[in-house]
Amino acid sequence: MLVSGALTTELVFAWPGLGRLSFDALSARDYPLVMATAALTASVVVAGNFVADLLHAAIDPRVRRA
Repeated sequence: MLVSGALTTELVFAWPGLGRLSFDALSARDYPLVMATAALTASVVVAGNFVADLLHAAIDPRVRRA
């Protein structure tokens, strides 16, 4: 969903970016680039979830830290 949203935004505003790069890589069957963009996207999602968990623990006093 993240890459498809990026692709839509990049197509509408004619911006170069990761969504267009991954779409072009899929079209050209450039599998190493497709795997790299998938790994980068997954890393960003994991890092974002980690930051959200830290902020949730800092804001909500009911959350215990183990």
